[in-house]
Order: sequence, then structure tokens, then C-alpha cells
Amino acid sequence: QCVHAATPRHAAWSGFLWGLPAFGGGLAWLHHALHDLGGTPLAITLPVMVFIVVVLAGYVAGAAWLAARIGIKKGARATAFAGTWFVAEYARSHVFIGFPWMLAGDSQLDLPIGMLAPWTGVYGVGFALAGAASLAAWLLPRRRIAAAGLVLVGSLPSTATISNASPQEETWRVAALRLPAEEAPDGDAQWAWYRDRTFALGADHDLVAWPEHVAPVPAHELRDDNLALSLRAASQGEPL
Repeated sequence: QCVHAATPRHAAWSGFLWGLPAFGGGLAWLHHALHDLGGTPLAITLPVMVFIVVVLAGYVAGAAWLAARIGIKKGARATAFAGTWFVAEYARSHVFIGFPWMLAGDSQLDLPIGMLAPWTGVYGVGFALAGAASLAAWLLPRRRIAAAGLVLVGSLPSTATISNASPQEETWRVAALRLPAEEAPDGDAQWAWYRDRTFALGADHDLVAWPEHVAPVPAHELRDDNLALSLRAASQGEPL
């Protein structure tokens, strides 16, 4: 609805005020990861959280402002917003802070619009969702109930889970390891805990998932023992 505001400035403020609680509530897990699991002091985590939320809300404000600026006619703003939302999500995922979490398309995994994902990716799904939501917000106040209903039906849950896997494909056996934070050792001891339990699972699993904080570095920066683990797993059929 913020896109259909009277002026681009009003649209930007509406988008920003929408983004603050949306990202503030949705990113509570980040504080848990930094403070509870990572042991980072509150004096650092809270300013970091505020900074990230404000920046992400700023992207929404920018998308709303640009859509209101481009779409001179109120009805055209729905189409314009789909494009500016796409640009905003892609930009915040790759530019500046690079934050690809909480993308709109992620919410459509088991919904009809999510069927676009194999062809458009998560950003294309977000494009379709933003366009549908903006169009519905423009139609409803104008008593175009039937048209708005057709637009909104794309957001209703589907009766079956959408999957690209055929029944003939092999099923993977997956296990997830997580060491309780209060029991977690530091450094190499923590790494050894996950390494040993991964090999203890043996051939009973095809994939073993670790928390990302266990090895928080890019692949090319992995230590030699990480590389040795991967080579041993690949050569002996162990789970990765």
C-alpha cells in the first residue's frame, strides 16, 4: 500500500517504517547467533543489529520511492514496484553489507508463486510476489474485489508440496549435528567434536550438516585439516 502513496517521499517513509519491524522481528536469530552462540557482548551486537535493520529498511524505502517516482499513474506503480523490489533485493544481497536473508521469495517455497523458482530463482519469485501484493493493494480500495481476489489466490497454500524431484530419484539420508552452546569447547576441540562424530555416522548417511559457525570462512580459506576431511570423505565414500 505504501507504493500508492501520494508522493514518492511519503512512499519512501511508509516503506522504511514497514521495514523496521519486519526486519527487526525477523532477524532476532542474528542476535542469538552473535550473542548467545558467539559470545559477542551486547554493546557490539545491539548496534550491529540496529545498523543492519536500518540499512535493510532503507532498501525497502528506496524501492518504494523509485516505484512512486517511475509509476506516474497510481495503477502503473504496482508494476513499477515489482521491478524496484527485484532490484532492491538483489542489491542488498550483493552490494554493501551483502545480506541475502529474508528474501520475499523464500516465503513462497510451498505456495503457487514458488513454482516459478526453478526458472526465475528466488529474486524472480520475489518480483512476482511484490507485483501481486502491490496490484491487490491498489485494486481493493477501488472495490475491484473480483480482480483483487484473482491476484491474491496466488498466495493461497497449495494442496501439494511443490517438488522438482521425481519419485524415481534416490533419497538422501541426512543428519544434522549441533553441539549445545553450554557444552561447546573452543577452537580445535570444537572442530574435532564435529569431525569425529561425522565419521562415526559412517556410511549410514549421505549428508551431514554442521552449523555455519564451526567453519566460518570461505571455502578457499579452509585449513589443511578441513581439506583432509573432505578428501578422505570423497575417497572413502564417507558423508560430507
